[in-house]
Amino acid sequence: MQKIAIYDLDRTILKKPTFTAFLIFAARAKHHALWWRVPIWVFALLGYLMKLYDRKAMKQFGMRLFIGAYLPKEEADRLAREFTAQIIPSDILPGAARMIAADRAGGFKLVIASAAQEIYVAHIARALQFDAFVATRNLESGGVYRHLLLGENCYGAEKMRRVAVWLEEQKCGRCQCFIRSYSDHPSDAPLLEWADEALLISAAEQHRILAKARGWQMQDWSV
Repeated sequence: MQKIAIYDLDRTILKKPTFTAFLIFAARAKHHALWWRVPIWVFALLGYLMKLYDRKAMKQFGMRLFIGAYLPKEEADRLAREFTAQIIPSDILPGAARMIAADRAGGFKLVIASAAQEIYVAHIARALQFDAFVATRNLESGGVYRHLLLGENCYGAEKMRRVAVWLEEQKCGRCQCFIRSYSDHPSDAPLLEWADEALLISAAEQHRILAKARGWQMQDWSV
């Protein structure tokens, strides 16, 4: 029986979301002015919250706004390494560090499943010594990343689909695995329901009610 532990990234392993943080980090590294980009991005986020467009469109706009239409892979790797060094291990939630160590000691294969960009999730997974990851992918051709996404944003049902595809690639049938899944947000309900053991990482009362109704465990990793 293969044991697999699937971790969300933002606010599950890490204290803070990474997408906007990476955009600002990359823009600064490329000496792009922030004084006009940040207000535009704030309005873009408000437009998303008002459901004027979806997450995929919002992310593509953010990449184009802060970084540009194209980013050479070599430069992307350098930026991602530097960004990772800035947040690992300082931004890891205490409970996440303990659980990752416990799962590793228990013989679990460790997997990050995140809506964050693969450009930097790959480096974070490597820094945390995870075995694999699935994340949102940017179009790439000729050694250059584009601001456009390859496929859908790795979120909700799409994240569940991507994890299932990854499992098939491992030549491991679902019935041959024990899967434990961790996430801070109900948007990962498809993955949490699919897992043999589901943990909602939150201290919010509304999440406690939901976890009880769904039969999920609940933990606060902030302490």
